[in-house]
Amino acid sequence: MSLRQTLLELAARHQLDHRSTHELELMAGLRGQPGWLPSRLPQAVATAGAALLGLGLMFWIASNWDVLGRFGRIGVMQAAVAVGLLAAWVAPRVRVVAALFSFLAIGALFACIGQTYQTGADPWQLFALWTVLGLPLCLVLRSEVMWTPWLAVASSAIALWLKAEGGWSHYDVSFPVVAVAWMLFLLLPGLMLPPLRRRTGSGIWSLRMAVLLAMGYIAVPASVQAFDQGMGPIMFAVLLVGAATAALALYDLASTSIACLALLYVAVIAFARILDAMGCDRFAIFIASGVFAIALVSFAASRLLAKHRAGGQP
Repeated sequence: MSLRQTLLELAARHQLDHRSTHELELMAGLRGQPGWLPSRLPQAVATAGAALLGLGLMFWIASNWDVLGRFGRIGVMQAAVAVGLLAAWVAPRVRVVAALFSFLAIGALFACIGQTYQTGADPWQLFALWTVLGLPLCLVLRSEVMWTPWLAVASSAIALWLKAEGGWSHYDVSFPVVAVAWMLFLLLPGLMLPPLRRRTGSGIWSLRMAVLLAMGYIAVPASVQAFDQGMGPIMFAVLLVGAATAALALYDLASTSIACLALLYVAVIAFARILDAMGCDRFAIFIASGVFAIALVSFAASRLLAKHRAGGQP
């Protein structure tokens, strides 16, 4: 239970008026400027500035593509990467922000090389190389500012690899390939778990983003393949998402809620697929799946609410 909710319950129990409740909230530090704001706001503004500067550089290169020429485009991007890394080395106060700029510039450099020389490499290979080169920066700086874009790039590399194997619909992709991609997606939140935090320096928000990306990339393709490639894909998805939900329940309530939502989704699809395999009428499948979904949501909501009231602890 949150501190604010506890104070409101105390105020209602003791029948405090508005003024007394306000004073109680002041004593608890729930009124006025948050204590973390002066230290976090400059960092947030600087991070947004670095991201906008990196994107602005990409747009500037694109708008002056013919003017700069082949060596000019690549030279500017190489200089941007070098300047960002140099600033991260010599200026500790802007180290994370400068490293973020370099990370974005690395991606832009690969894009310039790919568009200029037409190497024939698939897009997923460029994203995979970007992921590998950005990983040392994340491990050295140990900041969520670095891990968050790295997770987006890594998940994009896996998704583009899956697309190269058979397209976005996954109809033409063999199940073993999809299974490997799903396990790679689950590896991302695994790297963000608290037991590895001493080595990675990741935080709670990078864990939640990794869970959101992984669950989305698993649950949606699983529902597509459920009625195209038999029971195997959807049952494997239920197994993977269920195991992830059980593991996340030990650490973070919000991440558990995200995984639980994906688990309910694939479980209902699996239930409908089983009924379809048994030859049930479509209307009966629709009604039965709806009742099953209501039961699952009610059970999951009650368990998550009880966990929240207990403070979000396992």
